[in-house]
Amino acid sequence: MNNRQKELGEFYKELRLARGVKQKDVARGNLTASQLSKFEQGQCMLSADRLLQAVEGINMTFAEFGHALNGYKDRPFMIFGHRLSQAFFEKDLLALEALLAELDNDNIHQRLLQVMVKNAIFSLDPSRKIFEEDIELLTTYLYDVEQWTAFELYLFTNTVSVLDVSDIIFLGRALIKRSILYHSLHNNKRMYKFALLNIVSTLLERKELSLIEYFMSELRKVLDYEDVFISVMSEFLEQFYKYSVLGTIDLEDLKAYLDALVILKNPELLGILHLKLEQLLTIYDKTTD
Repeated sequence: MNNRQKELGEFYKELRLARGVKQKDVARGNLTASQLSKFEQGQCMLSADRLLQAVEGINMTFAEFGHALNGYKDRPFMIFGHRLSQAFFEKDLLALEALLAELDNDNIHQRLLQVMVKNAIFSLDPSRKIFEEDIELLTTYLYDVEQWTAFELYLFTNTVSVLDVSDIIFLGRALIKRSILYHSLHNNKRMYKFALLNIVSTLLERKELSLIEYFMSELRKVLDYEDVFISVMSEFLEQFYKYSVLGTIDLEDLKAYLDALVILKNPELLGILHLKLEQLLTIYDKTTD
């Protein structure tokens, strides 16, 4: 029994005791109290199904157990993503360059994170084009992975804007099927919603309108009372679509909608919405005959 396995048993025991659960209350089915005791003492390793049963026996999900085992920290790519988001919103190109330098060219997942960073840099400095080989790496990876977990969801959400429309549509449809098995995980479902939101936003910006309503419909299916930001942003994009494409409302109606959102008392959200409106009006005015 190696040290890592011994530490896992000891860690599990600490959690069980902290949660006030006795061994006899965990043991059931094909997991005996004797097996559990040996596991906690570092004398044996539990099989995957027995370990899952042991975790459920102390009323934790396996995701929670893994989070605790990781020192109650986010996964490394999520921590990296938080740093990336902060640097981007602060428009700190030097910080983005520093993040890029941290990543290993020999690791496929870190090379994919590089594409995310390069996309953020390009958004702030359009002279910094993203190489075709980076986009090919990204699309090949996303096409090949049949089940999208948190990493793929996060990657796709933050790189939609660099993809060709045909890839956005194909991968957007694939997103719905490939991530569904993990929707019971709150964070995964949340990222799924943001992915759909970014698809709608990007297609609207490019005036690729044929499937806008399809992706809007998919997003509405998964929104709930907790999704204030996504709900408001989604409704705003739909209102802009009605104004710019369907012509069923005018610009004053759209501005009145934004004015009504003052009741939310969220100036940051209102600032984002007004900025987005300016961007979309500029895009559509430039191509108006």
